[in-house]
Amino acid sequence: MYHKFGLLLRSFGRKVQEKLEQEEKNLFYWVPVCYGLGIALYFNLKTEPSLKHSLIPFGAGCLLYLFTYVKKYHWRRKFALAFLLVSLGFLSIKARTEILNTPMLVGEIGFQPLTGTLKSIERLPNRTRIVLEDVRFLKKLRSDLPLPTKIRLSLRGRLQPADDFIVGDQVRLKASLSPPGNPVAPHAYDFRRRAYFEGIGAVGYGITPLTRVDTEGLPQNRTLYGTLKHTVNQWRTDLTTYLRRHIKGQSGAVVAALVTGDRSGITDNTRQAFADAGLAHILAISGLHLSIVAGLIFFLIRGSLCLIPPIALKQNTKKLAAGIALVFTFCYLILSGATIPAERAFIMTSLILIAVMVDRVALTMRNVALAALLVLIIAPDVLTGPSFQLSFAAVIGLVAAYEKMHPFLSRWHARVGESRFAGLKKTGLYLSTLLFSSLIATLATAPFTIFTFNRFSLVAVLTNLIAIPYVSFVIMPLIVFALLTAPFTVFFTGPLLEQVLQALITLSFESQKLPGAVILVPQVSTIVQMSVILGLLWIALWTTKWRRLGVIPLAMGGLLFMLDRPPDVYIAPEQNLIGYYDGQEKKAWVNTLQSGRFARKAWLQLVGAPQVLKLTDKNKCDHYTATATEGCHRITKGNTRLHFTQKHLMKWHKKIYTLTVDVEKEGRNSPLLLSQDFKKNGAYFLWVDEKGITTQSVKDISGNRPWR
Repeated sequence: MYHKFGLLLRSFGRKVQEKLEQEEKNLFYWVPVCYGLGIALYFNLKTEPSLKHSLIPFGAGCLLYLFTYVKKYHWRRKFALAFLLVSLGFLSIKARTEILNTPMLVGEIGFQPLTGTLKSIERLPNRTRIVLEDVRFLKKLRSDLPLPTKIRLSLRGRLQPADDFIVGDQVRLKASLSPPGNPVAPHAYDFRRRAYFEGIGAVGYGITPLTRVDTEGLPQNRTLYGTLKHTVNQWRTDLTTYLRRHIKGQSGAVVAALVTGDRSGITDNTRQAFADAGLAHILAISGLHLSIVAGLIFFLIRGSLCLIPPIALKQNTKKLAAGIALVFTFCYLILSGATIPAERAFIMTSLILIAVMVDRVALTMRNVALAALLVLIIAPDVLTGPSFQLSFAAVIGLVAAYEKMHPFLSRWHARVGESRFAGLKKTGLYLSTLLFSSLIATLATAPFTIFTFNRFSLVAVLTNLIAIPYVSFVIMPLIVFALLTAPFTVFFTGPLLEQVLQALITLSFESQKLPGAVILVPQVSTIVQMSVILGLLWIALWTTKWRRLGVIPLAMGGLLFMLDRPPDVYIAPEQNLIGYYDGQEKKAWVNTLQSGRFARKAWLQLVGAPQVLKLTDKNKCDHYTATATEGCHRITKGNTRLHFTQKHLMKWHKKIYTLTVDVEKEGRNSPLLLSQDFKKNGAYFLWVDEKGITTQSVKDISGNRPWR
């Protein structure tokens, strides 16, 4: 038996080796995948490894690779290199964590005067959000507590700063601070981890207006870079004000978002309409916008140079246009605020333009893999962010699809070249290709949209088929023309842009109203996400027939997702909100609709419930019975009953809740959760069945990490 198993294993190994030999030129595509796998493994740990322990797998990988290299084990060396890349990715994110070592506030600090330098200003419809760096506390605090050097504050009402405040100003105010919040539910968005990697150690709100401080006595060490940054931010502020003044309403707010990256003028209704229509990516400057600008400048410059005979005959206009387009794209990156998604997009766009300049194929999977690897080396923590996942999913899907279609397109061009109406046919093919690109990008990003936002827009494919060509050929060229010719043409480009943008806004609102426009999806487990991602990458990165094996992990992921059951009960970390969900009837109830609104919204998103009702004295369905009286709630399933006893007291004009949970089974009561459990472990999910109760807390998922 063992002999037969050994023969089978060796036969399987030979088959794998044969397939890898056929795919050897594509192995580089998996370098960023292995590197990213190491980063993902780090974030999924429950306890923080020491730097010494993180070096052990890296050292083992180096020795293993060296051994296979000396022994000339060709294919074993490939697997050793894969292990080495995984360990290197793990070590890189661990090193970044150690280097950052962000000081996180431990407890609340009220009415604290402080000074700092404005890092960013985000003017939202009902408040202004600012980030201060180089924070100095003007009152002496306990020396044994870590004090943050970078904080995020919200300013409301009359406290909102005037328009003349810009990034780089040194300001003073009084603020109330607290530590960055933990996830409001298991598997919910982890703002505290994001704040750690952004260097933010506290959040809060201002209680006095911002005032500029007299810089006398403060360090005056602004470098040339700091001066240039301050000047650029002043330009961005002035340009945003100029655009909103000449383009009225939400159209002006959207134009400002597309040019300077300032989305503060966009209302919540408009944001939600774009999200439900699957067009939210248009409002955030990313690869779409930089590639459009680069393409516009490239074709404009190349066409202009071809009209000058001395240059057209003696110079390579294609390379010159690529170089100039690279410069303009970099200027657009700086003008847009150089956000992290825009920086990643610029890396990808610059690689394409550089490839044109050195006579290489511009858009290939190798360039995509190189761009992904560079981004992960520079900032490995971005792997968990939706912008990284969505942008590279779209690009990988497009490149894989067009590499598959390339032979067909080449034959078609050869046949059409000498036929009648060749120009008309090529135009039709180009428009069809554009629509096909929108379809592929939407389908490629759909799984990651579901993983992150727990929703999928059914109209996204249709709206993107309309919106992407519209933005590419109408809106962005008109914006570029308006900026290059301002202020001479503002008298007609302003009203024209207002109408053009209003059409896009109307499309999003009308799409939002369509029945069934959005499907809500319950939280997808980590193992399902990994299975789906592996299947998609397997199909996209390989080129031979064994890419079809990617259907297996996709099917496994789908099966595991169907077997997952949403939690029956949710308890918020503040113990003020108790949520109950019937997964079979898709109904949700809560003990109160007044408090815990943010936690309630996050819970409904995680279970995929469209709406919620208040738990009354008698709620029944086929599978559960839930009852509620003042301060006491019961949920019954089969012969298992949960008792919730809730109390509250007033402290500093704020309600402080305490909650205990008991289990009644077969007439006997036993305590399940006490108030201190929520303070220690955060929010809880409970699964109720006839066998008993299964619990899961935020700490069970997040573990003990440096950002906790």
